[in-house]
Amino acid sequence: MSEAIWLRFRGTQAEKIYNAITLKGEFTAIVSRSEVKPKQHQLCLVSLEYKGMYSSGNEPDFSVDYIGVSRKGTLVATDQVRVKISSILQTEHVDVQPIIEKLPNKFANRLPSTYGEPLRLPKGLSQAFIGALEGASQCVRNGLPGIDAQLNELRQIEVSPEGGLETFERDAVITSLETFGGTKFRKEILRGTQPSTAATPSFLNRLSHYDVREDVQINFDAVTFPGFKVAHSEVFGAVQLVNSSGQQLTIMNCNRQPLEQTLGVDLIYYSHAYRSFVLVQYKRLKSESGSTPVYRPKSDKNYAGELQRMNEAEKLITSLEPNEVGVNDYRLGTDAFYFKFCEARQKSSLDAGMISGMYIPLGLWNHFVQTGSATGPRGGLRIDWDNHPRSFNNSRFCQLLKEGWIGSSAAQTEKLDQIIEGTLAGQRMLVIAATSPATGRPDQLRDDQGRFADADDPLGER
Repeated sequence: MSEAIWLRFRGTQAEKIYNAITLKGEFTAIVSRSEVKPKQHQLCLVSLEYKGMYSSGNEPDFSVDYIGVSRKGTLVATDQVRVKISSILQTEHVDVQPIIEKLPNKFANRLPSTYGEPLRLPKGLSQAFIGALEGASQCVRNGLPGIDAQLNELRQIEVSPEGGLETFERDAVITSLETFGGTKFRKEILRGTQPSTAATPSFLNRLSHYDVREDVQINFDAVTFPGFKVAHSEVFGAVQLVNSSGQQLTIMNCNRQPLEQTLGVDLIYYSHAYRSFVLVQYKRLKSESGSTPVYRPKSDKNYAGELQRMNEAEKLITSLEPNEVGVNDYRLGTDAFYFKFCEARQKSSLDAGMISGMYIPLGLWNHFVQTGSATGPRGGLRIDWDNHPRSFNNSRFCQLLKEGWIGSSAAQTEKLDQIIEGTLAGQRMLVIAATSPATGRPDQLRDDQGRFADADDPLGER
């Protein structure tokens, strides 16, 4: 165990932190860079005291109330740096004074006996004090291995930030959560995600902390995907989630190949509200010596075949557009296929964010590759953060997808089974996400402020 830091707060500040822990499971604080010397990631002790915190009347004078993982953030002022504390474990309000009395003098004399400024505990003192906390609290004994696992994962990512295909699987799952339930829902689901291990190669299998229905309980025949079925043998992992309005989201990882033999990742998202498919193919921006990360189609042996299949499917479904288009069938464009170009940067289980990247509609990509701006200095086709056509970022893409502004029309949806079944048969990891209707009010039609449009409010309530 390395050095720990100890945050000690009283009064209004302590109450704010307590409320943040209760509501969000995490909080931020500002510490002195020269005094605390926060590391990139380390264990953090938290002590809080404010009026009304204890109800038993037997509260200690000074206690350790939480243990969590501290991550260093940005410099906010001269010698002041922000730290974020997450993966927080409650300790049962361990009284510090009895621990001080039991520790050897060389440690006891260096421990504070009351609240005050944040401080750093040297390695030897950290080990002795944390060990004493384990002896005093069953909660600490039970929870500390999980915190250690989180810290080990963070340190491994520091050493090796480049991720593999599992990074794209994670992003496809998180994109589905964001589209289905929004940012708050996504963060709630991902809070406390288990660190990656050899026993949990699929990101979906690391969501066991949340109240989800796992694959052995899901009736796949009841999940409606127009035009095709997913067999149990094709499913590597699956979860089913329910939001506050009763809608269900089923996410499945269909990957029958060992990870090292899998050629890529696709996301297929189906919205029952708009009877619409959106298909996303991930492409990796790779670092090259002396340049920004770049994607070169010429270096991707799968690109030509994938592009041909996508264009053929796009041509097929475009020809099926009906003369009369319903209100919920209206789209801003005809594209149902998208590329997402992004770097495969590993994300820790404490990070609820998506991979930074650019979503480019297939039609725009086809136009871009035929222009002179798509070629690099040596005449080869390339795309990077500086050389790319217009694109959607994560939030804009998810919002358009959620509200049915992009994707296939209902008439086109029925004909997408060919490319979907073809993808299932290939050596790709396919993340399929599908919503199911709620049994009550159609809350998926509310806007960001929770309001219905008049035509979509069957009860006359806004």
